Amino acid sequence: MSSQQVPQLNVDRYVVIHVATTCDEHGVYVTKDSAEVIELGWILLDATSLEEITHESVLVKPVNTPITPLCTSLTTLTWEHVRNAGTFRDAISRFDTFATDYLTSKNLDFVFVTLDAWDLRVQLPREARDKAVVLPPYLQHSRTFDLRTEYQRWQQHHPESLPFGPSMLSNICAALEVDPVQSSAPIKHNLPFHLQALAPASPRRAMEEAITLARVLRGLIR
Repeated sequence: MSSQQVPQLNVDRYVVIHVATTCDEHGVYVTKDSAEVIELGWILLDATSLEEITHESVLVKPVNTPITPLCTSLTTLTWEHVRNAGTFRDAISRFDTFATDYLTSKNLDFVFVTLDAWDLRVQLPREARDKAVVLPPYLQHSRTFDLRTEYQRWQQHHPESLPFGPSMLSNICAALEVDPVQSSAPIKHNLPFHLQALAPASPRRAMEEAITLARVLRGLIR
């Protein structure tokens, strides 16, 4: 598969990260401006070999928004999973410890890899402001490799991928011949009938999503 149209960045490490947040279909209980992080999952890859170096995830207890049935159908998470979890501040601190141990103390150049840069560029800074948490500089102004954007660039040179449709993760995986992590059956109980079609065939925890994103990254740049 040709990868020459997707840039291989001049960095030492990729941090593939997924941010799971509270959500609500109509914004009644959770608006986009009030969503809270409930789980972070990340994988550190060597940028040359694309081999995994380490991975980690952390749960976060939301304080202002509920975990709705729609949120559970997307992430498998319920209140029971997060009721004893740490705070948003704790999660950022834990990530910073990881970054210090593996990246900044070694002066390694790194870039975040996400499906959509919005989580890092909007969600984390907004929630940090709301909760008076000071983000590390690399999260205040994150360098992000947006997989959805890169996939759309890749598609321009691979017209055979166009029938797979818009750039939802399932379509991206199909076009790149990448296997997404399949770990759970659809979760539709407690979901109103009109929302059941939104329940993914295989809801994923943050680490499972990060593993899938790492596979997409390899598919794009190899």
